[in-house]
Amino acid sequence: MRVLLLLLLFLPVHANNVTCAEMRTIYMQSNCCANNGNAECLQAIPDCGGCTDNSKATETECLSPEDVTSGAPLASTNVNYLTKSECMQFFSGSPFTVTGINGNSVDPHGCFRKTSDTQRKGYFNEDTGGSGVCIANKPCIQKSANAWSGSTPVEAGEVCVDANNKIVVKGLSDAFDFSNANHIKLKKSIIPDANNAYDFGNAEYKIRDIYEAD
Repeated sequence: MRVLLLLLLFLPVHANNVTCAEMRTIYMQSNCCANNGNAECLQAIPDCGGCTDNSKATETECLSPEDVTSGAPLASTNVNYLTKSECMQFFSGSPFTVTGINGNSVDPHGCFRKTSDTQRKGYFNEDTGGSGVCIANKPCIQKSANAWSGSTPVEAGEVCVDANNKIVVKGLSDAFDFSNANHIKLKKSIIPDANNAYDFGNAEYKIRDIYEAD
């Protein structure tokens, strides 16, 4: 069924003229809109939900402040700048040091940490005139540029609208790379749901070569 949905996505469907019949074909949802055969109902396709960074599975992980290991620290007017109170909250329960009150031109301005610390510890440099930059052993801590959408993200294999307003099959790009015209690149393991139950090819259509590590 999900493979069928994928194939149907390549049909010439236009966002401004989608009928109920077309929607049922695409989305397999019998009650997507009024049963009059011509009502537009593209909005019935749910938001994919989740994080704009596919590697982040939860809302907390998606929106949590991030390490930045290169470039100049953000200005305090930047939307992703972490204020002193926000920095303290991020390191809540851990040692925290405020520097730069009497000048600190070495460390990056704003919220940062030191990878050399043996325990989790936060720092905030109030000196805005220094030349300190974000580096690997002294990363700046900044708000995530990710966005989270959908209170209940759809499950993998379902049709949804992604952050770029495109109709996709959720999780398909996480499993396959279609960028090469000559082959499909597999990005996950293939495991059958039953032992000794399925074939790879058949007597008429054989796999030419199989390359394996051992």
